[in-house]
Amino acid sequence: MAEIKIRIDYDKMIKEMSAFALLKKEQVKEAFAVAAINIDREAKKNLTGELAKYNSSRKESGYKLTGRLKSSIRILFKAGSGLAYNIGTDVYYAPYVEFGTGKFVEIPEGAEEQAAQAKGAGIREVNLPARPFLFPAAETERPLLEKEIAEILKKVK
Repeated sequence: MAEIKIRIDYDKMIKEMSAFALLKKEQVKEAFAVAAINIDREAKKNLTGELAKYNSSRKESGYKLTGRLKSSIRILFKAGSGLAYNIGTDVYYAPYVEFGTGKFVEIPEGAEEQAAQAKGAGIREVNLPARPFLFPAAETERPLLEKEIAEILKKVK
């Protein structure tokens, strides 16, 4: 009877598998970084486009438009896995622009905590329409990121 011998270098195989896993992890990290940049860019574009119409009427009313909100949008890397980025602004009135105020508050699903500030306590009657810029940018990018990650992981199978 003929014998077949199979030799497997387990140490080499484990090293190669680890290298492959590390490569995939780096590709996913890169996909997250690209998504963060795209969200930042799209949010700023949203402020330039849709808000420009609203701001032109405000400018005629004597308001000084500084571009502060647009220039304040930042990407902050969260230390750890490399898969978490915060994209946002520290400008106090950003939630009012994003979600509106008073009776015009629009709260997208999942943004209840961030929008609570814009809702107010009903003490003042300030009703400004929502002019979303950040959440739409994130929601536009989400399916693209999911597709990119699926493609990276599909190559693993």
